[in-house]
Amino acid sequence: LGALAVAHRAGLVHRDVKPENILISDGGEVKIADFGLVRAVAAATTTSRSVILGTAAYLSPEQVTVGNADARSDVYSAGVVLFEMLTGRTPFTGDTSLSVAYQRVEKDVPDPGSCIDGVPPEFDELVRHATEREPGQRFDDAGAMASALTGVCDTLELPRYRVPAPRRGSAAV
Repeated sequence: LGALAVAHRAGLVHRDVKPENILISDGGEVKIADFGLVRAVAAATTTSRSVILGTAAYLSPEQVTVGNADARSDVYSAGVVLFEMLTGRTPFTGDTSLSVAYQRVEKDVPDPGSCIDGVPPEFDELVRHATEREPGQRFDDAGAMASALTGVCDTLELPRYRVPAPRRGSAAV
């Protein structure tokens, strides 16, 4: 969320936040990768409603319906990633990418606690706020979501945590 917040402050929208684009360096730093869609959209001189940019499992409803994305779209995707971190699965499944994408237009992301026991209600609320179908009801940007996450961690008295460096990173292969 910190890296996304930096991008959002610079006026950039990632448009494809998903686990595959969240990297952990050998030093344990978490980094956001693949800003290719930022460049692709910024360089485009025409738009098409028949083209959906992003990964179906993590798209925001507005990316599916009208193809628009702003910082709140990245927040939605980050909320889906958080849901997956808590439950071990994405909130929507289907036979095709298109069917998965369109489910979020008509369905709310379920509370993680409804899918797996032991999830504190504070995390349910955080995911719910991040994944509201209406962009105006979400966190304004990744910085606001990061602040809320810090608040949840403080409320639950969770210890500060640093992501460990991967044991088998790309340099080790």
